[in-house]
Amino acid sequence: MLGLAANIQSQAQASAAVSAAYQYPANTSGDFDGVNDIVICQNSAPAGHVLKPTGAVSLSAHIRPHAWDYQGYSSSFSKAYIAGNIVTGGYALYLEQDGTDTYIKWSVGVADDGTGSPGYLTATSTEPINDNLDGPTSTGPFRWVLGTFDGNTATLWFEGRTTVYGGTTEAGFRIGAANYPGSYPTTIDYTQQGTQVTEFAIGGSVQHGDYIRGNIDDVAVWSSCLAESEIDVLRGVDPFDLRRTDIPGYNSASSLAGFWSFDEGQGLQTADLVGSATGILTNGATWSANNPADGS
Repeated sequence: MLGLAANIQSQAQASAAVSAAYQYPANTSGDFDGVNDIVICQNSAPAGHVLKPTGAVSLSAHIRPHAWDYQGYSSSFSKAYIAGNIVTGGYALYLEQDGTDTYIKWSVGVADDGTGSPGYLTATSTEPINDNLDGPTSTGPFRWVLGTFDGNTATLWFEGRTTVYGGTTEAGFRIGAANYPGSYPTTIDYTQQGTQVTEFAIGGSVQHGDYIRGNIDDVAVWSSCLAESEIDVLRGVDPFDLRRTDIPGYNSASSLAGFWSFDEGQGLQTADLVGSATGILTNGATWSANNPADGS
């Protein structure tokens, strides 16, 4: 009976979260200093947690790094996490340096049926972001970044596109997709090399650090692979409330596993609007008036 009561209470909490008011235009975002600021989503560590789907996953965020060119960010910079739970397994969106360039990447740790070795699928921008987004020293507006995995293919989307993002400064910015060999049926692995992935985090990695410097808003996880048609619809949706069931062509609201709008603007928590993985602002992570809605 205790287990049943706990389950009923959990369902009630989830229902209350779904019906919570959503303020838009969003008047705040998360602000991260690139030193150790991070948002840790509590209670998301256990195996089987909703934020640890095994068959398919999608991860979305609006990001505004403080200068897309991370060359001037830190002499020790090699990687900066946007969001995820990756360690040796799991999934994450991040920025990574290669020589004098910085790329957006989407990685998923995968396991197979024994015919091959566990590893990572990594989809990456085929051109460096610092050469194609607003110039090397300009922050620019928020950009929508999305990673999807359908059990075989990891695809990175930028502003809802996987080929060319048009515009005078962004022309030629392309996204690559990584395919796992068809002979290896895959699941998402959270325990590669004997290390268990722990909490889902925003702005850095719980296990690796690698903190980002900039603003992050509207982080979402689905336990499904969003279809291209859905992604196209979401590009222009307003309000950007991903729990909505009234968006024609968007059918994945029911698989939304976590959604952090960063609309509180105060305090040390940002609510998970579809569950119980409340984001705890840690090590000085705070709020910014910059947000995707006003283009700042």
